[in-house]
Amino acid sequence: TDFITYEPCDASIKDLSSQNKVAGRGLVRWTVLDSRGLPCALQVRAYHVPNADVRLLSPQGLFDTGGGSGSITNMRVVLNLASGRVLHADVCRVSKLPVLQLSPRPEVSVSPLENVFSVQTEHNRWFVAGERALNNAPDIQILHDSNTNLSASQKEFLRWHE
Repeated sequence: TDFITYEPCDASIKDLSSQNKVAGRGLVRWTVLDSRGLPCALQVRAYHVPNADVRLLSPQGLFDTGGGSGSITNMRVVLNLASGRVLHADVCRVSKLPVLQLSPRPEVSVSPLENVFSVQTEHNRWFVAGERALNNAPDIQILHDSNTNLSASQKEFLRWHE
């Protein structure tokens, strides 16, 4: 389950073609891949719509919760988090919607500073040291956009099989 907190509610949301029943709302935690291919934990308020086929992230809700800014082109949405992490949501060729890559290992987050709800200040120095070590590892950049030795599909294949 994606929800950390949850409260049932009886509401509906109207989209372009229909009304959708909202079963509940609360705080969700999604672990996505950042622009370097590293897991990044996001916590944001969301609605539980049982009939939805996808998870929808509100950039406004994300920025209201943790700060940051964003930009959009015809090919990509860039989310600059207040922590300095950058997320790239490439526009899907079929749906024309921006898509963030979910981490294949959602329990892993290299930057608990993203998760201000559960990180204690005393532990920050250990995680920051670990993140610096990961950033300096020569093989961790293999999934970065600047690596032209692998195609986007090859990088996605590697992310799924880590």
